[in-house]
Amino acid sequence: MKASGNDPLAEKIRARKSNFNVAKEVYFVASEALKILFTEPIVAFLGIFNGFAYGLMFLYLEVFCQLKEVGDLTVGCVCCVCS
Repeated sequence: MKASGNDPLAEKIRARKSNFNVAKEVYFVASEALKILFTEPIVAFLGIFNGFAYGLMFLYLEVFCQLKEVGDLTVGCVCCVCS
């Protein structure tokens, strides 16, 4: 740090904030995320697995509410939609 109190890092941050472009930043973040998704096998596998698990949970909850309406289930429905 200089004797005047001007930190070079703080000056760089202020300069970067002055010419910050949101669209450019969103494009950079999205392109990097997609690049990692398609080039790293573990990230791709976990993404597919997470989608599969979420889909099973969604189907389970949907069928549970429909079975409650049709069958003789004495258990209360866990979702707010079919109550």
